[in-house]
Amino acid sequence: MPEENTTETSTETTAPATTETAAATATETGKPEELGEGGKKALDAERAARKEAEKKLSDIEKAQEKDRLAKLEGTQRAEAERDAEKTRAEAAEAKAAVYEAAMEHGITDKKDLALLSKLPADQVAEVAKRLAEAKPAAAGKSGNPVGGAAASAPIEQQIKEAQARGDFTTVIALKQRQHATN
Repeated sequence: MPEENTTETSTETTAPATTETAAATATETGKPEELGEGGKKALDAERAARKEAEKKLSDIEKAQEKDRLAKLEGTQRAEAERDAEKTRAEAAEAKAAVYEAAMEHGITDKKDLALLSKLPADQVAEVAKRLAEAKPAAAGKSGNPVGGAAASAPIEQQIKEAQARGDFTTVIALKQRQHATN
């Protein structure tokens, strides 16, 4: 009897190998009818497993693409925020350049300031200088030009007189002129 058990055991262990070999041969030749009952079941199980694996792979790829797009949208959002901050910074820089140039060159006319505010920040100083050079000296309330030929008094005296009259535009212009000469 031990011989029969050995034979049966060896038959059982070789049968799956034969079925797998037959399944492989049938798959290669494309003829599943050459398989036995077990071979057909094994082939069907293999096809089902492959289909499930492909579906899982597809789902994973879709999820990865969705994550990539979400990150891309976040990047686009970050770029938009960066651009908005850059625009705000440029506007603040331009406004500061206008005020600086106006103080330096004694520009107080609202139309001139409006003109300067429409320029890029790097051009404001040059245009302000030209505006200041092109305009005649501002006249005080007395009608005398500030710092012009009629101004024979020292600049400190002119500042005191303008302050006494309440002519602060003239005071500012005189102080800027005084500062520029010192």
